[in-house]
Amino acid sequence: MASRFEELVNDDRVTIAFLASGIEGIKVRLTARGDHDAHATALLVNEESIVRSLIEEKLGDIIFGVDDQSMEDVVAAQLLERGLSLAVAESVTGGLIASRLVGVAAPHSGFAEVS
Repeated sequence: MASRFEELVNDDRVTIAFLASGIEGIKVRLTARGDHDAHATALLVNEESIVRSLIEEKLGDIIFGVDDQSMEDVVAAQLLERGLSLAVAESVTGGLIASRLVGVAAPHSGFAEVS
């Protein structure tokens, strides 16, 4: 895995960066430079597949989204898709989980805050 990441650090077409994002964890950013938009997109799609496989091989299925998807976006979408609901009772976190989910959760998303 390390050798592929090292290759990307020195690649002139596709580069990789690891960004610490606080509560979001670590973001992996791939950037591609192509001869045109379709070429750059094809480079990104190919490299994302390779990097995702390498990460999952070493760390398991820990990737929850791509592009601008936040963890709470994915949780709300999966609740809707599966017809499930989620209730949260918080004290130590000061309502952090609820505030993040309420920000994206539509009224019918299956999220309920318990005070």
